[in-house]
Amino acid sequence: LEYIERVVKEGLRLFTTIPFAARQITEDIQLPGGIVLPNGCAVVLPFYRLHRDPKLYPNPNVFDPDHFLPEKVAARSTYSFCPFSAGPRDCIGKKFAMMQLKAGVLNVVRKFWITPTDYKLELAA
Repeated sequence: LEYIERVVKEGLRLFTTIPFAARQITEDIQLPGGIVLPNGCAVVLPFYRLHRDPKLYPNPNVFDPDHFLPEKVAARSTYSFCPFSAGPRDCIGKKFAMMQLKAGVLNVVRKFWITPTDYKLELAA
């Protein structure tokens, strides 16, 4: 089941359910380079770009469930993978959704023969 979870997470990383989220910050935030975002500023969190950052995911446009091996996950920030948003306003159904996605993948694998093809899907950066 651990491998199925990695497969589902990799699918969510590449085809994220939420491409971005907008939030209003509640305190001043100091960014590198001396830039300060003031309290009340609106920010956009680009999950699509975050999930394809080559610094976080080597070969970011390649489907590789090994991106979610425990040692690789431990080396990244908790917020480097946000398929259901993150923080206090994240999706309240994310655990249920993950359970349903894993069950769906398991049912497909259990009931159908899946064979590779020569078709190559090119993912946009």
